[in-house]
Amino acid sequence: MGVDSTRIVYFTLQIFGLVTLPILTYTSLFSPTVKRHVTVPNYLFLWAFSSAVACMLLFSGQIDDPEPSKTLCRTQSALMLVQPAGMAAAALALVWKLWSLARNVGTHGSVSQEPWWLTVILVGSPYAVWGIGAAVYAVLQVDTRVKRVTFYCTSDSTTLGMASGFSASILLVLCLFFEIWTMVIAYKRYTRSHRLGRAEVGDVSVPLFTRVMAFAVVIFLGLVLSLLATFVFSLVVPDIIVASMGPIMFIIFSSQGDILAAWRIYRPRHAHTDSGLGMDDEISVPERPHLSQPPVAHIEIPFGRSHASSSSIYHIPVDSKSARQVAVHVHQTVLSPDDPLNILRDKKSVHSLSPSYQ
Repeated sequence: MGVDSTRIVYFTLQIFGLVTLPILTYTSLFSPTVKRHVTVPNYLFLWAFSSAVACMLLFSGQIDDPEPSKTLCRTQSALMLVQPAGMAAAALALVWKLWSLARNVGTHGSVSQEPWWLTVILVGSPYAVWGIGAAVYAVLQVDTRVKRVTFYCTSDSTTLGMASGFSASILLVLCLFFEIWTMVIAYKRYTRSHRLGRAEVGDVSVPLFTRVMAFAVVIFLGLVLSLLATFVFSLVVPDIIVASMGPIMFIIFSSQGDILAAWRIYRPRHAHTDSGLGMDDEISVPERPHLSQPPVAHIEIPFGRSHASSSSIYHIPVDSKSARQVAVHVHQTVLSPDDPLNILRDKKSVHSLSPSYQ
């Protein structure tokens, strides 16, 4: 594959992620029918930002220039060096939140409200890694030669390349640690209950849980590429694999039912319920209306002709599944001494009204 062909593939993947991931981020944040913990859209947005960084030379029109702008080249180089660690930090925040939801269900029975400072840490830590790391690499690469490679600018310092890959590897190892821990928690509960629901995986929908668990494969691939980068930074095939991460993230997180319903791609079968990390109409329990008084069926049983009568109501449970009651109005006849068998001579048929819903 020639340089032009590899560039077409690389930048097509990057631009696809740059265009689609912000749409998915906006839907996850602002759609009234989609509920996600903020770490999910934050992670998606950072992948879009990563794609924008990778396309800086392309968008500036300097991809084929003999000498790209030094300022642009050094800026992109610093951002590309910190990109593995920055994305690993965002992935760690997402995986940690999933682990926290799964673990807290077992220890507290329910998930408590997340404090604001923890949300700030989970959302802000990836940006801190990006910002601080880029500043550090910008200073350290001053005495190195920053050059344009096939797709972007980067420093020729092997030391900086090793630092970039090593820092990302540490964060990705932590990601795998929490992912495996979460899987163990869910599996142990599954072996006891023989089902996979919120009681097993925490306050998160099972479809989203399985998607994030499948995300472990992506994390493992990123770990391998980060270790490879410690020896040789900027290789064509690994770069194309990294560029494909944006489309992969879009496919993983946009294929949930509530997202597709928000985009009017298909109509959901029932209502949605909120959850700590996310929810999906495929498994969420539909909300049940709270009735001030349950519907009742009225059955009148007349027992005679006497004008002297009283009325009593007996609430008889019908079906435990429907949780309905039948109110039976019994018109009790006061027996007269002259006709003690009046009730037997004047029996009438019993009329009943069916309940208003099934």
